[in-house]
Amino acid sequence: MFKNCRKEDLRIVALELGETVAEKDLIQYTIEDRKKAEEDRKRAEEDRKRVEEDRKKEAENRLREKELELEIARLHVGVNSDNERTGEVCNSLDALVKSVRILTVKVPNRPEGTDCKMIFN
Repeated sequence: MFKNCRKEDLRIVALELGETVAEKDLIQYTIEDRKKAEEDRKRAEEDRKRVEEDRKKEAENRLREKELELEIARLHVGVNSDNERTGEVCNSLDALVKSVRILTVKVPNRPEGTDCKMIFN
């Protein structure tokens, strides 16, 4: 970009950018290095912002999960307290199924006849 410029012009540009240039330094490289450093700074700032946004999203997701877990716990407490009020105590779903099966078992019909006589004899 600065290949065909005079050395004095490049020195003036470097001084305007706030760089100090020694006689033997190549001004062209000094200006190009400054531009690269500026680009690197901008890229680092963008990366920092992206990482910060990712962390915020992760924190929000963790908070949302905790809230859902608390809501589930509240619902379980509500179900258990409803069962206790009506006198139904069920520690688990298996116990509930077992109690329903016991209550719905059909009572066998007694045949009228010899079986009853054997029992009472």
